Amino acid sequence: MNTTLPTFLDALQAALAARGGLAGVNVFSCPVDPEDMGKEAIELANEVTIDQVRESMASTVLSETYEVTGAVLVHRTSKQGTGSINNAAKAARDRAHAILEELVDEISTNDTMTGTVRDVTITTHRWAQGMSPENRLGRFARVEFTLTVGASVTP
Repeated sequence: MNTTLPTFLDALQAALAARGGLAGVNVFSCPVDPEDMGKEAIELANEVTIDQVRESMASTVLSETYEVTGAVLVHRTSKQGTGSINNAAKAARDRAHAILEELVDEISTNDTMTGTVRDVTITTHRWAQGMSPENRLGRFARVEFTLTVGASVTP
């Protein structure tokens, strides 16, 4: 079965990795272990279900939709003390927000992906924050998101 998913993931990963606002952010087109993510990362596509239907009875073109889940993860370290811990949490949240904005800008303005897909929207995002496991004083912000993708496939 033909699908645009592999090409879409490769194109999105390459486009995000090339953005100046994402310098230093590791961009993965697959899930990775937390220790491999680094201080700032985007991971895409844990599990994807693809729905395809024929566009019309006489057509060979298939219309497909799928949802690509992903996450933005940012770690920040801090020193002892309430102010420092809160500052690290704020810095992690602010950077996660900036990375998410870069992602939204990329999917909203990238015309080169239209050869692969016809529509990509970020349909949900869920925010979480906590203590970094390797450093109890460190903080992280994690934004899980879903990209809803629509495409046409010619078998």
